[in-house]
Amino acid sequence: MVDDMIWRIAEGRYQLVLSSDSPLREIVMREAHESPAAGHTGRDKTLARIVRRFWWPRMNKDVTDWTRSCLICQQTRPRNSYPDGQLNPLQVPVRLWQVVSIDFVTGLPRTERGYDAFATFTDKLSKMVHVVPMLYSDSSAEQVARLYFDHVWRLHGAPMKIICDRDSRFRDAFHMELHRLMGVQVASTTPYHPQGDGQAEHTNHTVERMLRAYVDANQTDWDLWCTPVEYAINDSRSAVTGFTPFELCYGHAPASQLDFFVEAALASRRGRAKGGRGDVVKKGTAHETARQFVQQLQTARDRLLVAQQQQVAQYDARHRARRYAIGDMVWVDATHLTQPGDRGLHKKLLKKRLGPMEVLEAFHSDRQMELAPEDRGAPAAYRLKLPPQWKVHDVFTVDRLTPVESGQDKFADRSAEIPPPPVDVSGRKEMAVECIERSRTRRRSGRTWTEYMVKWVGMPRSENEWKTREDLEFDGVGRKGIPNRALQEFEKVEAKRQEREKSRVTRKREESAGAIWLTDPEELQADGMAWIPEERADDEVGTFATVSPTSFMPSRGPGRGAARLQPSRRPIRILVLFCGTGSVERQFSKQFPGCEVVSVDIQNRWKPTHCENILHWDYRQFSPKHFDVIWASPPCTEYSQAKTVGIRNLRGADRQVRRTLEIIKYLQPSFYFIENPRGRAPHGLHTRRCMQGLPPPHLATYCKYGMPYKKPTHFWTNAPITTLKSCDPENPCDFKRRYGRHEKMAQSGSTSRESGDPRPGMGAGWHVYGIPAALLKQLFSSLPVEQPVGAIAAVCEYLAELLWRDENETDLNDERVCANQEEADEEPVTLMPEYSPTPPPVMSDDSEWDTMGSESA
Repeated sequence: MVDDMIWRIAEGRYQLVLSSDSPLREIVMREAHESPAAGHTGRDKTLARIVRRFWWPRMNKDVTDWTRSCLICQQTRPRNSYPDGQLNPLQVPVRLWQVVSIDFVTGLPRTERGYDAFATFTDKLSKMVHVVPMLYSDSSAEQVARLYFDHVWRLHGAPMKIICDRDSRFRDAFHMELHRLMGVQVASTTPYHPQGDGQAEHTNHTVERMLRAYVDANQTDWDLWCTPVEYAINDSRSAVTGFTPFELCYGHAPASQLDFFVEAALASRRGRAKGGRGDVVKKGTAHETARQFVQQLQTARDRLLVAQQQQVAQYDARHRARRYAIGDMVWVDATHLTQPGDRGLHKKLLKKRLGPMEVLEAFHSDRQMELAPEDRGAPAAYRLKLPPQWKVHDVFTVDRLTPVESGQDKFADRSAEIPPPPVDVSGRKEMAVECIERSRTRRRSGRTWTEYMVKWVGMPRSENEWKTREDLEFDGVGRKGIPNRALQEFEKVEAKRQEREKSRVTRKREESAGAIWLTDPEELQADGMAWIPEERADDEVGTFATVSPTSFMPSRGPGRGAARLQPSRRPIRILVLFCGTGSVERQFSKQFPGCEVVSVDIQNRWKPTHCENILHWDYRQFSPKHFDVIWASPPCTEYSQAKTVGIRNLRGADRQVRRTLEIIKYLQPSFYFIENPRGRAPHGLHTRRCMQGLPPPHLATYCKYGMPYKKPTHFWTNAPITTLKSCDPENPCDFKRRYGRHEKMAQSGSTSRESGDPRPGMGAGWHVYGIPAALLKQLFSSLPVEQPVGAIAAVCEYLAELLWRDENETDLNDERVCANQEEADEEPVTLMPEYSPTPPPVMSDDSEWDTMGSESA
């Protein structure tokens, strides 16, 4: 004992002895486990860190309980064991086509017949499959129901139950349509739980594997192989039932080419034999055939039951049953879930589980419901009390849930981590605001307001909500109360950030306004100096200024150039929306070496900088005038005159175009380009209301720029471009002048021979996505954009930009513009004036630009 403190020596170290009820225990464990220097390590490492300095009775168990009840660890640590829950397979059907599984395989290349997906319909008893090609992008619930009615119901009748996932096409409209057509019960699996319909998933994998074996480099004919693949699956013996689907459904297998070979061999043998025995195949009576058919079905069903029991035994041996009571708190697996406050954040650094959530209701599977209540076992799924801002289904399978270990009954500090109850203010429940994370501006029906992402005191981030200023300043009796302290602090930080941004923009404008232009490159001296004369009455006087030869820019007049004395401090920046094959980025980088390119596209195969839907992309991460050039190539499928199959989704296509205009309006580039193939009225983009506020488009045809097809294309721009080349009767391209037609068609397939002018197509769509390099070179050569001074200056500017961002990133808050105007309420948009040597003016918030509609991110 030293100074009234007990010490012990263990393994050559002094350990301070604490009593079993000492309040220092929790302080020590918190510091050894939750401090930044501890890193929320596991039980063993936390215990080893404490043992080096302290000891108390039952320390091992206390550390185990402490680390197990850590809320942060429960949310962030990955699972190192099998998920909870036991297997609850569906009941084996009694008759054929009583239970049917439906699923889709999407994302396939568009075929010549206009299909981009296929649906699979699988019988749960016989395993018979029907594969039906379809146009998934334009399909609806009624169309899917009609597919089943036309391809399955007419052959096998109405089922008792249909198993499907929670696709939007299988929601209420699909249920009602099937009830109307056939009176069928539709059972949906829980969200993101493909095991609930494993039969359909297995069928999809089998069909995909067979299609890969038949489809070659021309992937536009896969729909022609669906019928042979369906026959091959239905004529293959199942390892579980021991019969082919044909044998179980029809009592026999249909004749194939192999049967004809055998019959020919037998006939030849009988012809050569003397005194043959006659037909070797002895036909049975109808009664025997029917009895054999029933016996096959019963044998198949028995084998399915045995295989199902073996599967349940193997699965349950590795998974434990978990039962939750009503009112228990659980964590939910964060896979496929995104909280409102997590949008735009990197998923690798987000929590693995969300919650805690309260259990409201338990559900048993159909198989369990047939048993007595005491024999049903643990429920298969639970309904949870989700935050009101979550727009997801509230029923989760037990394997996605984890119990919450609170530790309140043992550790006093753990009770402080539980969120405080809401305060009742004049009959209204209110929570205390911890901080405001960011803000966004919303516009709808001509009204504009600001919303704030609020983090509540003691509540997890899953409970973050968007609140208006009125919500934060409500005093409980309907009057505006005292301003919220967190809101005041947020607005102070935001005001400082805006002031710094305003100073930065003003400084750049002053530097740009002080630049002097040389009208003749010959005025540049060999040593990089230029003589700038001053207007005086006496002798010619002036001064020398440094200028880089790379600052020369193309002029609008022939044989003359312009140079800017103010050397560029950063590389040229271009933003490419809907980048596609990358032809724009490649040509721009070739003409402007050292430029910075940012690209956005929804398809990852094009390797964009931001792989995201443009409707959800947060473009406000860049400040206005950050980009010198913006190029946009909105999807042209809905506007194309080649679209002859399906319903045009013009409203969805206009939504992407309006988002493009919104981005250009906010970022205020010096020059913009919008490209889209010319369509016919009223479907062409140039006829749409959202484009009427822009200058008339320029027309170019790709055949004039070295392509074998015509493809007339419109270009909207404010750049001073020269006249584009267009193939017309007065001035046709070389190939058409010589042969009277173009070499190929821009469409994927060839023209019909009946037309009298058969021409091959270009194959897959991406073959015609790219823009000719010669056309891009003409467009970009007209840009009066200065080049960077050199590699050193470019690097210095880049580092300066990074330092500026680092200084301002801490208080930089997102502000997203969201609106949901109908097409009829929109007004045409004027993005910016035609090019002039002076920078375009900055439009104020109350300008005519505010009439443009924008979509909610």
